[in-house]
Amino acid sequence: MEKISLAIVTEDREYGRALGMALLNICGSLLIRIYNWNELISERTEYYGNDSDGVYSSRFDIILWDGEEAESVYGDKIVLLTENPAKAVRNYREQRFSLYKYTSARTMICALFDIYSFLTGRRAVNLSGHGVRLFTFSSCAGGTGCTSLALATGQELCRFRGLRVLYVSFEEIESTAEYMSAPSGIKGTGVYLYHLFREKDGYPFLDSYIINDDYGIEAFAPTGGRNPLMNLSHEEFDVFMSSLIECGRYDVIIMDTGDQLTETALSCMDISEKICFVSRTEASPREIQYLQHLICCCGEAVIDRMIKVENKVSEADGRVMKTASESSMLDTSVRVAEFKEIQFCRNSKRIILEDRFGEDIKFLTEKLMEPESQEAMYKKE
Repeated sequence: MEKISLAIVTEDREYGRALGMALLNICGSLLIRIYNWNELISERTEYYGNDSDGVYSSRFDIILWDGEEAESVYGDKIVLLTENPAKAVRNYREQRFSLYKYTSARTMICALFDIYSFLTGRRAVNLSGHGVRLFTFSSCAGGTGCTSLALATGQELCRFRGLRVLYVSFEEIESTAEYMSAPSGIKGTGVYLYHLFREKDGYPFLDSYIINDDYGIEAFAPTGGRNPLMNLSHEEFDVFMSSLIECGRYDVIIMDTGDQLTETALSCMDISEKICFVSRTEASPREIQYLQHLICCCGEAVIDRMIKVENKVSEADGRVMKTASESSMLDTSVRVAEFKEIQFCRNSKRIILEDRFGEDIKFLTEKLMEPESQEAMYKKE
């Protein structure tokens, strides 16, 4: 992603440093310099002489201006910082922007990218998307722990393999908010889709729509109500996934379709390298019907890419079970013990990778990350 130059103008040097470090911690594509008011004016005079044709700003894409003097200085890449949240305003018609100076760094980043995109007309530039690995987690029934396994696998990839992971929920009602808190001001998937399909010369900046957990897994801020990703056509799904794959931001994209078997869910499975099928018990009539429909839609080769996981088993049960019952269409490859989680305020949860559960998730992750065999790749094609 291109570098965005940002000046923070404040008389409170400590605040400026703290804000700069917080913004860089979230977005490494910023180039930040900190000035007090006199330093900025002196530099402008040195470069442009004593002419008074506006505030010096040509060196920066955005200037964050904190101070009383700024009340009359709107526009020209200047975003005011105010101590009164009631005075925070984003007026795109008049190009007047001010942000509450003590809002969260994540919320400020989202606002800055929106303002930057509006002022410059620039969009995200596609980088190399080669090598991005796509995995789908699915189930034939609710309550199997499909989302928990998907996020636990993402945590394993982030923490212990150092990979950049995006989690995308394709559930009808998203579960993302149960595991990641979304600060106020973060726009959801629906707004991202609006700008994605509206702009023809590039993709929206993901930073305006992305949240993350304590381990670095990123996800779209959840949308209230029905998940807008459920309504995508084949062409729209391709554009959406291309924007994620080609941005160069991720090594792994985990798609959680839950117990859905819609056209969108089938599209997820069709492009995935591996499909993790999550179950609670041995093969049931519902599971058999689910797999039969999947084979009918995607072909028999889809079974070769599936890993069946029996979730929430007792500690005494083995991790791997190769022998399947006669009625089963898919062998159980991994058995995962009951997971542990901590409940935080605002109903957010944290999955704990420890004891038998942590070992099982590591084993499952290793199976997912195994390279595809030449035979499987041939069948997929």
